[in-house]
Amino acid sequence: MYFVKWAIKKDLKVFDLENEKSKTMTPSVGEFSKFLDKIEEENSFYFEEGGGDSFKLLARRRGHQVFTLPGIRTKECREGLKLPKTDENDASVIKILIKEYLEEFYEFKELDEITARISIIFKERADTEKIMVATKLRLFALKNRLELVNLNGYEKEAVEKKEAIIRALQEDFELQTKLLQIEVQRHPVWSDYLKGIKGVGPAVAGGLIAGGQKGFSI
Repeated sequence: MYFVKWAIKKDLKVFDLENEKSKTMTPSVGEFSKFLDKIEEENSFYFEEGGGDSFKLLARRRGHQVFTLPGIRTKECREGLKLPKTDENDASVIKILIKEYLEEFYEFKELDEITARISIIFKERADTEKIMVATKLRLFALKNRLELVNLNGYEKEAVEKKEAIIRALQEDFELQTKLLQIEVQRHPVWSDYLKGIKGVGPAVAGGLIAGGQKGFSI
């Protein structure tokens, strides 16, 4: 039984609630995967809601049960016990809540996997678009600056490098758009509600589903 928390110092902290131990690691999927490699039997992982979709997906795909709880509930319980905010106290509070209010935890299931994949792809696509737009603006500014100077042919090379980066980003963006459309079309919220709304294509629907998170998963 483990509680996964983004620690106060921005590390990823995994608490073994039964043995009262903890492990701190860099907040990367790779490091979390190595941690999961060492767990031989099926177990349960508890997260506070919001973020961490990749970690939830990974734990579930390794055969573990995954549960979430609103962070405000942890805060309320901690303050009710008059405990200062520390990662260790939050872990103690989660253990109490599991024992006494297990019904308040939401189990991360198959449909949540689809929602999580949509959220991950949507965020990656948004990041790619942001970088692509910024690179295009830098290219425009670069061309304006290069008109004022003679750099013995460097101008062409500099522009071509930026254009190559933009083409690569465009390819990534198009691929991410296709992947997003595939996942969105598998989600019942798309077929049951969003598909028939004028102006809401798969990309827009992906943002709505990603923003809704659990609300679109039940």
